[in-house]
Amino acid sequence: MKNKFLFGVVGHHISYSQSPQIFEVIASALNLEHSFVLHDIDPSTFDEQFPQVLASGIDGFSVTIPHKNRVVKFLDRIDPVAALLRAVNSVRIRDGQVTGFSTDGDGFAIPLEKHREELMGGKALIFGAGGAATAVIHCLHTRFGTARFYVLGRDREKLNRFASSLAQGIPEVELDTLTISEYAAVRDENYSIVVNCTPLGGWNHPNATPLPGDFVWRPGRVYYDLSYNEGNKIVAQARQRSMIAYDGSAMLVGQALRSFHLWTGYSVAFDNVYRAVFGNSGD
Repeated sequence: MKNKFLFGVVGHHISYSQSPQIFEVIASALNLEHSFVLHDIDPSTFDEQFPQVLASGIDGFSVTIPHKNRVVKFLDRIDPVAALLRAVNSVRIRDGQVTGFSTDGDGFAIPLEKHREELMGGKALIFGAGGAATAVIHCLHTRFGTARFYVLGRDREKLNRFASSLAQGIPEVELDTLTISEYAAVRDENYSIVVNCTPLGGWNHPNATPLPGDFVWRPGRVYYDLSYNEGNKIVAQARQRSMIAYDGSAMLVGQALRSFHLWTGYSVAFDNVYRAVFGNSGD
């Protein structure tokens, strides 16, 4: 098996990405020689620039917003889970074949394993109606048996499209979609986990929030924010209200470890990588 690799990430406005550091830790743990390149591609020039990435000799790369759907037409093969979720965030190039995967579920599930008993068969409150929300619902349903989902967003037409798409891909899921102004209808629901799948509160919107003004914090329940920016104000607020709160850093490391295995066949323990990058346990 080869021991020298070229990796990267494809996205836009990704100068803040911690992927180079994470993959450096993973490769160093295995004494593998590697290089990592940030490919910042404007959406308007994606079709011209992306083939250059494929032809660069790269072994594998992550794909982030806004290109998760754009890469699909360049693939030779797409993994069944990625096809179901209609989005790709990890691409492997091996023997000339370009294969797309989704590692969202692997990364998202890692910090939740310790709460499996509390989550099993429960309900979830989801903010956001995009691809990330689809991946979260698929993970919670297939891995934790979540029985019902309440998805809140600001645009009714987008919520309707989301519900229609989810019904085609995961028809067994029980789903209610509501606008933020309709939050009162689910305020008293006994959900086990709240997930923020929007960019609000993240790197580019640190002072924004998807939560309604009358949001009810549930002490002892899980709040999970997919953004991993340091000092995330919503995560801090959740912890102040005695919720078990996670940001997206654990998910980021989990995604990287899964991608690294797909690209190279090698595996590394999660805890060691997480501590080396973020300096704590992720709780």
